[in-house]
Amino acid sequence: MLLRCLCPKCGQKKEYIAEQVGQTGYCEGCGTEFALKANNGRVAWHLIGATLFVVFVIGAILVRAYWRPFGHEHLGTRSAAVSYDRLGDD
Repeated sequence: MLLRCLCPKCGQKKEYIAEQVGQTGYCEGCGTEFALKANNGRVAWHLIGATLFVVFVIGAILVRAYWRPFGHEHLGTRSAAVSYDRLGDD
């Protein structure tokens, strides 16, 4: 999971993976050395987004499985609203 923090000197964003929390990072803009901090808010949004995606996919699969037997009943019958036999008789 990618986390981000700002350089304390120049304010440039530094991206790093969650396993690097607590280690020393280097700013690519100014070269300042600083400790990489945990970003709990970003972690929470990653978890919320992943959970919503999984719930949406499972819900879509369940809806499709539920409606599948009911969706094609009308395709086998024909409507008698228009009679094609009498169109050319007038």
